[in-house]
Amino acid sequence: MYDKDEYVDAEYVIEPRSGMSYKKINAIKSLLVSTYTIILVVVYVVLGAVLDGWHPWWLIFLTIPIYASLIEAILRKRPGLFSIEMLAVSVYVTLGFLTGKWHPTWVVLLVIPVYRSTLSAFRKIKYIREND
Repeated sequence: MYDKDEYVDAEYVIEPRSGMSYKKINAIKSLLVSTYTIILVVVYVVLGAVLDGWHPWWLIFLTIPIYASLIEAILRKRPGLFSIEMLAVSVYVTLGFLTGKWHPTWVVLLVIPVYRSTLSAFRKIKYIREND
């Protein structure tokens, strides 16, 4: 259909809202998340060895994706990138393991639709204001 001579490769680049390039944002995020992960591994080993309880301490690893999404949301100035789902599930699992009461703690998961709905409402309000 196309001749190889006539075909042009093009790349569509969208600049992030923060003014920083995606490459710079990813480098900062990678550095921060890597450092955080190494610190968590050291803390986990120390807590496990000193307190002789590996079971409850593995839950700290659930904070890694929460931290990563928080960093990305802050750097890109987009609150929708924050993983409220992971935060809610982590809180639910942690409360369930520590208290043994899974039934009333599931209510924590209701924060997910509340957060996403609120975020959507703010986006719609912003869109309406910009286009009036």
